[in-house]
Amino acid sequence: MTDLNRDGVADIIMGLGCQEFQACDSAVVALDGKTGELLWKRPAADQLFGSAILADLNADGIQDVIIGGRRGEL
Repeated sequence: MTDLNRDGVADIIMGLGCQEFQACDSAVVALDGKTGELLWKRPAADQLFGSAILADLNADGIQDVIIGGRRGEL
């Protein structure tokens, strides 16, 4: 969890398990910690199921999300 939208409330980041060996349009989702609404989603070629690692990779003050899954998906 981290405050992705800078509203002072931690938001939830989850890797989702779609069907194994199938592409998914919402393999990673971020939910607003205050309302539960979808902040964003990202596709993947296979399941993403690991725990999200958070780091500010581009030095913009917002933590970026790194998460892994099947077939070396990152």
